[in-house]
Amino acid sequence: MGKIRVLVASDYEMVRSGLRQLLKIDEAFDLLPTDADIGKDLPYVCQTLSPDVLLIEVAANSSSTLRVPANVLATVPHLRILLITANENATYVRTVFATGVLGYILKSAAQSELFQAVKQIYRGRRFIDPRLKDSLSEDFLSPVTAPATQSVKRLSRREIEVLSAVALGFTTREISKEMKLSQKTVQTYRERIYKKLELHTRADLVHYALAHGLLG
Repeated sequence: MGKIRVLVASDYEMVRSGLRQLLKIDEAFDLLPTDADIGKDLPYVCQTLSPDVLLIEVAANSSSTLRVPANVLATVPHLRILLITANENATYVRTVFATGVLGYILKSAAQSELFQAVKQIYRGRRFIDPRLKDSLSEDFLSPVTAPATQSVKRLSRREIEVLSAVALGFTTREISKEMKLSQKTVQTYRERIYKKLELHTRADLVHYALAHGLLG
């Protein structure tokens, strides 16, 4: 079997360099020569270099980075992605997997666990950091439910698109640019969604999107 082609992505050069050096220890990995940040060019980089596995390192408190794997998978749908973060929030973890990510590992993980994670998702098997399994067992493995009154049928197609984008962390400005709508119009859609669904926070919105399969 050939080596696993791995691409490392992070906004920080020091992090990219450190992860690359760490992964080089295992001869099963072929580290691709181009480092990548998690900006708008990452989908193109992945399409060009064709890695088997993409490692994305993200900040623990950054909800906006949820859109990064979604954007990559829209361009390279069969790519195996491993997210590396310090975020242990159950809702965040669920949302990450809903975007199509196959692996989730904490920055506190041991070197051997990182190697295991890369190899496991390369084989097409989901990897969840062992430190999260106990807290996620009931929440993550059980189906998410929403009140019967919150039917997705109450939303228009455009409202569903805005809801999904907001849940993935896109800002009003970014949604406006992508959907070719004014920022005022996008804000109106957001307010209408919260009112129709009787939701109050973005966390509520994420739970709703997960419950209705709007992030997959």
